[in-house]
Amino acid sequence: VVVSSQSTVRGVEIIACVTVNDPYVTTAWGYYQNANNKVKMLSDVLCEFTKSIGMETNMYAQLGGIRSKRFAMILENGVVKYLTVEDNPQKTSCTMAGHVLEALDNRYHDASDDHPLAAWYHHGKKLSFPLLGH
Repeated sequence: VVVSSQSTVRGVEIIACVTVNDPYVTTAWGYYQNANNKVKMLSDVLCEFTKSIGMETNMYAQLGGIRSKRFAMILENGVVKYLTVEDNPQKTSCTMAGHVLEALDNRYHDASDDHPLAAWYHHGKKLSFPLLGH
């Protein structure tokens, strides 16, 4: 949220946050984070989108269910150009806005070959984003 204007300067059209939560909690969290008009808050209630891109993680012990891994991606016309995933679900490092801005400045880096989205990334496949209406 804090660096959203810096993203716009770099040509970013949409900043989105996908949560595996109900829309009420997602909206309240976005409001609490002052995300309105800066970050599009998207609720993946049934974890369908998250599972379709291989980002689900078992958080039953911590949060009582399946949730999303912390990840950041940059897309151009629906094609994944940059992807980074946190190793530890309890901490944030590579998914922080500063790292994504750096990737934008450096015109991205390679996604890991062993990640489920690597096929999309390396072969230029277009991802469908039903939560965004794409």
